[in-house]
Amino acid sequence: MIFFVHGFNASAGSPAGRMLSVQAGGDVVCLEYDSALSFLSNLAAMKSQMKGRMTEADVIVGISLGGFYAVALAAAMRRPCVVLNPVTYPIRQMAQFIGRKQNLDTGAEYDFTQDVLNSYSECIDVYVHECQRNGTPVLAVCSENDSVLQGNAGYAREIFSEVQIIGGSTHKIEDFSPFVSTIKTYENLQGAPGIA
Repeated sequence: MIFFVHGFNASAGSPAGRMLSVQAGGDVVCLEYDSALSFLSNLAAMKSQMKGRMTEADVIVGISLGGFYAVALAAAMRRPCVVLNPVTYPIRQMAQFIGRKQNLDTGAEYDFTQDVLNSYSECIDVYVHECQRNGTPVLAVCSENDSVLQGNAGYAREIFSEVQIIGGSTHKIEDFSPFVSTIKTYENLQGAPGIA
C-alpha cells in the first residue's frame, strides 16, 4: 500500500496523487492535511487516516511539504518512506508563502499564518534521526537546483543518509514513472514493527 502525502496548498484530491495511483498501478491512499492548520493537528489526522489501512508492505510517499509530513509519519508509524523534493527547513523555506492563499485543488481560501508556520520543527532532521534509530528506511530524492526550495539538495545531503540527486531545477513532480520502481522497492522493505 502506498500512502501519499500531497504538497503545500493542495489536497488529497490533487493531480499528483491521481498520477501516482495510475503510474504505480493503484493501491494508493491519498492522505489529507489542511495547510491552514498546525503541524501536530495535521500529523494526528493523517495518523488516524492510516490506522486500520496499513498492511505488511507499506510505503509513505510525500512531495514538498508532504515530504516533511511523510518523514514524520514514517518515524511515528514505522513505515518506509520515499520523499521527493521534501521541505527540510520548514520555518525558513515556507516563510515565503505566509499570507492569504487559495487551495490549488479545492479553490478554498485560507490564511497561512506565522503561528501555523511556527508549529513546525526547525528541521526535518529530528524525524530522520528517529527513523534511523528505529530502523525505518527513508530515501530523499531532490532536484539539484530546486526552483522553490533553494539549496535543498545540499541540505538533504547533510540530513539524509540515503539521497538521490536528480538533474534540473524543477520542484513540482510532473511524472512519477521514474520513481515507481524505487517506491515499489521501499514498499517491500519493513523496518521495526509498525503501530496498528
